[in-house]
Amino acid sequence: MAFSNIENSEKLDIIDIAIVENQEFNESNAFKETFKTLSDEKNEDRIFDTKYVDEEKAKKLLENGEIIRVFDYK
Repeated sequence: MAFSNIENSEKLDIIDIAIVENQEFNESNAFKETFKTLSDEKNEDRIFDTKYVDEEKAKKLLENGEIIRVFDYK
């Protein structure tokens, strides 16, 4: 009884992140597809709100507190 409906009451917050779009990122289908799935607004298990930006913009978003993490696939 204590654990009934636990899945519905404990949803994780969506995490704001940025991914640096560069040649390495564009050549890595596994990396791209993973973040695409984890960022899909239609996915009930979504955990990321992802912005795809260049390195300079990613740094600014992080400095301004608009995101909490930058992923740079190098």
